[in-house]
Amino acid sequence: MKTAHEQDLLAWAEERNLDVDFKHIRRHDMNGFMLTPTGGKTICTLIDKGGNFVVQGVALCNPAENYNKAIGRSIALGRARKNLQRKLNQLS
Repeated sequence: MKTAHEQDLLAWAEERNLDVDFKHIRRHDMNGFMLTPTGGKTICTLIDKGGNFVVQGVALCNPAENYNKAIGRSIALGRARKNLQRKLNQLS
């Protein structure tokens, strides 16, 4: 389920012709079973419609807290947006 914040950010990316890709990284054992429900990382990559990498944003879950995919997506996407704005400011 997408948070309202994530929906707003996805609309923002769509208006700028950016594709959004998410990767969720969790700790697993050698058999592929998740070790704990805590910790984790979400990486959001913004890609232009030509397939070129633009920027990334990363959200890290505290190892003592339960991982929440929706919150990680929202935070990582927000950070990617901020990183894109910084990049654009440097170019202007």
